[in-house]
Amino acid sequence: MPPMANIDRVNSFSCLRPSSPNGNRLGSIEGHFEVIPVKDDVNVYGYLARFLNKYSCKWGGGIRIKKFASMEACKEEAKELAQCMEAKNRKAGIGTYGGCKTVLNIDPKDPVARSKACKALANVIIATKGHVLVGGDMNFGGKDLKILKSLVTDQGGNAEEINAVPPLFDNEISIATAYGIVGGVLSAQPKKVLLQGVGGVGSKVAELLTKEHGIEVVAFDMFDRSDAVDSPLFSFVKTFEELLKVTGADLFCPCADGHILTKAVVDQLKAVEITSILGAANHQLAEECDEKYIEDKGIMWYEDSVVNAGGVLRATATHQYIETSYEKIQDFIFSQAKTLKAGVELIKNIRVQYDTKESLDFYSCVMGENTDKGGSIHYGLYKTPETSMKEASINSLRRLLRDMPKGLKVLEIGSGTGFASQIMASEYGHHVTGVNICPMQNQWNREGAEALGCGHLVDVKLMSFERLPVEWSNSFDMVFSQESICHANDKPALIASMFHMLKPGGKLVFSDITAGATQMTFNNVNAVSGLTPAAEYESMLHRCGFHSLEREDYSRFLHTNFSKMLNQIETQLDESVKRVKDFADSLRTRLRSNAIDWNFFWATKRPAPKRVFCSARIDRNWVDKMPAFQISWNNTDKCLTPEELSQCAGFFDGAILTFKDKPKGLYAPVVATLSSGTEHLKGLADFVEVVNAPEAIAESCAEYVLAMALSANRGLVGVSSKASNATSDWNYRANCEGKTLQNMHVGIVGMGRIGALVATKFNRVGCNNVTYNSRSQKNGIPAKFEQNLDMLLQGSDIVVLCCDLNDSTKGMFDAERIKGMKKGSVLVSVARSPVIDFPALVTALKEDGGVSRAVVDDAPEDFVSWDEGVGQGQLTVTAHIASNTEDSRRDIFHEAFANMATKL
Repeated sequence: MPPMANIDRVNSFSCLRPSSPNGNRLGSIEGHFEVIPVKDDVNVYGYLARFLNKYSCKWGGGIRIKKFASMEACKEEAKELAQCMEAKNRKAGIGTYGGCKTVLNIDPKDPVARSKACKALANVIIATKGHVLVGGDMNFGGKDLKILKSLVTDQGGNAEEINAVPPLFDNEISIATAYGIVGGVLSAQPKKVLLQGVGGVGSKVAELLTKEHGIEVVAFDMFDRSDAVDSPLFSFVKTFEELLKVTGADLFCPCADGHILTKAVVDQLKAVEITSILGAANHQLAEECDEKYIEDKGIMWYEDSVVNAGGVLRATATHQYIETSYEKIQDFIFSQAKTLKAGVELIKNIRVQYDTKESLDFYSCVMGENTDKGGSIHYGLYKTPETSMKEASINSLRRLLRDMPKGLKVLEIGSGTGFASQIMASEYGHHVTGVNICPMQNQWNREGAEALGCGHLVDVKLMSFERLPVEWSNSFDMVFSQESICHANDKPALIASMFHMLKPGGKLVFSDITAGATQMTFNNVNAVSGLTPAAEYESMLHRCGFHSLEREDYSRFLHTNFSKMLNQIETQLDESVKRVKDFADSLRTRLRSNAIDWNFFWATKRPAPKRVFCSARIDRNWVDKMPAFQISWNNTDKCLTPEELSQCAGFFDGAILTFKDKPKGLYAPVVATLSSGTEHLKGLADFVEVVNAPEAIAESCAEYVLAMALSANRGLVGVSSKASNATSDWNYRANCEGKTLQNMHVGIVGMGRIGALVATKFNRVGCNNVTYNSRSQKNGIPAKFEQNLDMLLQGSDIVVLCCDLNDSTKGMFDAERIKGMKKGSVLVSVARSPVIDFPALVTALKEDGGVSRAVVDDAPEDFVSWDEGVGQGQLTVTAHIASNTEDSRRDIFHEAFANMATKL
């Protein structure tokens, strides 16, 4: 059974969904690139680039071979592609799996160079200690991966480190990527496809399109791959220029190098009537060409990080042990591409409706009473029938901004001509970033802000609010919108995106037209994808993590709004114009039905629950009252292996591990240990924050010491045979062991929390001769301080060892020190086993070398092979259970969790 199947969850994960707003850039997460040269003693063959930040536990990305003009160009491509992988990994929900890419600057046809480069790369992979996981890419396929695996194994590495995600093998990632591309292609319904690049992904795309979907494919590759697909619908041309002259195609599919879309290439694609561009290549846009240039040519470009995520989605599903298939990936990206295209079409309609000179003049008249640039085109709250449209609009804006402090950083969704932006900046001192897709409206906004003297506080961005940049996440105090969300193609995704944009505790404030009986009439004259009921908006807000939701219904004011708008049309416009007539008829219908709703919403962003994994079994009632966290745990009593633990890496903000867990990778940015010591996590401390739980176990450990010390003193540990003797065997001196408490001297080594409690408990049961050794003298301890450890050992009947494990205490109880203990003394240890030289302890027990009995709560795993010849009852070993009580297990989890939570 896979390890994740044994994990109980308070909240489970989801898969096959974008996890963040669209955007390829690295965003606001602090970090930097690490570029590792792939080299031997003679040559540098290329670079492995990865983006380092405190959230990344491992890094995943492919290997490509390509010849560059310089090593610097090779390095820059590695960094650029690592950045692209970072964006895709985030979108696919892989969490803390960072992006990386290996680019080798060698001739793909040179077998000697390929062999040397692979050997050098194997050394790099081994040096990263399994934190970098690689897969195939351009000119580096399944056979190359197998060779690389064997090289890593031969040189002492772990073969599992080769594939992007164990247990994926060979070209599985490429196949999954191809299925995703095909899903996107099918959404565009092409008759004929021009394919650039017939490598691992491109050849599979061609095969699926021609053989399974009957779509003709004309392909080009820099290598002769004319026989890549055995299908009459597949043909191959010898040059890229020849491919761009093929007629009758309607989709261009780039599956090779990035930066392929220059203005010249786009112009040629337009000339042969290509209507869609969609492919697997990363960073398709050349420096000189942007999305707007392609759009102006009437071509639909599908963002590569959306349609090129098939391999990453496959990896995510595998890591989460979610059953998936290539077909499911294809269907998912099909729907993503359809949504993307619908959004682009909606943007075109919105610009026609709102961003021509005619439309701007129309709305200025109908909703702004012929105001200057920047007038309101929103509904208003009318205190009296005589209230002007502008005053009513200001009333609604002020109601939305109720009780909000001044000087906020605000993101306005659909900022239009700038009426709200300019008032928020000039009167409230807010710094407003307005997002709007209409260039003419944006120009009016800028000019209006400058005229009011607040131009420095208004920053207008020409972009779709459905594609907010990921680097804006957690940046704004308020997200604001007036009657704009109704235009969104995917409203749940937009609500989620606005949640991402807000800082924790930030406010979402918006008004919108909501669904009513006449919504179809409204849709016919407004570029909206459909109106949403107010209750459904509330449900979306709850699902995204908003709280403190408030809604006010102002539908009663719509009749006045519609009446005034209709009056403007009837008195000032010509209804013989179709647009004017259609709008007037729509208003008359709305006035008769009075069924469209108008609602104001306020909500606060709740901080996202932190995801925490515990490698031990815990009780569900321990975590029922922790709503700010998603907590998962091992639901068995079996310790997870390092390999099983590594499957959990990358999904959690915090990990809680036991002292038995042997770290093999970085599991989370913060790691807590269910113990007082952290020595077993020493290797992690260089990469993550490590916290412990020193308080919770002290009481139970002190009780263990007292019980074991008294039992050992009387010879009652490991003596079941003595208990079987009948009273008939009794004699006056039989089994005389130890001393009474008041005559006993106790020496404690280590005066931390446990040591202090041990001293107190001995004192309370009548033992007043307690001495301790520590790095420094402590106040308030019912014991005498002895600076010389050897003197303490020579005078103690019972020695209690409860010091930390560190470089100074490791091996502290060696043969010489054990021999120096008082003859007949008892050693009770709750320290970690490396503090004691176990072979020396066993020898001393066998040879009557001072110590007569020992009770230890931790021992090396092979200690049983050393104890032959030790007398019955002389050596008792327990399995690190000193702190094991029901309440202490609960308390140590809570303490470790609380200490970790302060770091998250």
